[in-house]
Amino acid sequence: MRRVGPLVLVGVLAYGIFLAALVPARYLYGWVAPHMHEVAMGGVAGSLWSGRAARVVVNGRDLGSADWQLRPQALLLGRLEYQLRWGGELGQGTARVGDGVIGSAYVRQLHAELPASGLAKLFGSDMPVKLGGALRAHLKRVSFGARWPDAASGEILWEHAEVMEPVAMALGGFKMQLENAKDGIRGVIKDSGGPLQVQGVATLAGNGSYRLTATLKPRGPKGQQLRSELQLLGPPDRNGRYSLALSGSL
Repeated sequence: MRRVGPLVLVGVLAYGIFLAALVPARYLYGWVAPHMHEVAMGGVAGSLWSGRAARVVVNGRDLGSADWQLRPQALLLGRLEYQLRWGGELGQGTARVGDGVIGSAYVRQLHAELPASGLAKLFGSDMPVKLGGALRAHLKRVSFGARWPDAASGEILWEHAEVMEPVAMALGGFKMQLENAKDGIRGVIKDSGGPLQVQGVATLAGNGSYRLTATLKPRGPKGQQLRSELQLLGPPDRNGRYSLALSGSL
């Protein structure tokens, strides 16, 4: 009987989770919506196991539609994990998101695409320039602390990068390789051989503070067209490189 007891308990818990997963998602959302101060959903259908929202708004940004699918195999490892897919004006993507009984919330196998022109809408800021090209993220894993990410691995690409307004400038392409650091997340930035040579490092701490340091240098005949704009950063060093430094909090 001592051996049967724990097995029965596990079976009862698993059956309870199964029943909860079949509850219509619209009922669950109606219950938790008052506590989701930064997230709003419309057109919710399906269940906790598998469902869809016709519209998802996060911090006032409309992310479009989203659907989810519970990954029951993760329950065996003590994790509640979902396969998500979303798409709208601000881009599209897929990811696995979850939370463990022991450990923090996480995102893994994230693949997303965002038009660079949508950055202003995403971050809710009035950017002085209009950007072109496409941002692509391929992240193996992102772990979260109390509020902000505190660990990440993967890469973020800016392909066919360009400034469209107020002055049209083709920039080439850039890549940021993300890795874990003692003070949070570290991103190494490099160009892909376009008219603007870039080398830099960006860091994000667990409290939401960030810092970016980089050097920029025109490359080739097309790069010389960028020189007048780069002079806004100050005089170049003896190697013709301009310095850029930004810091703040999210």
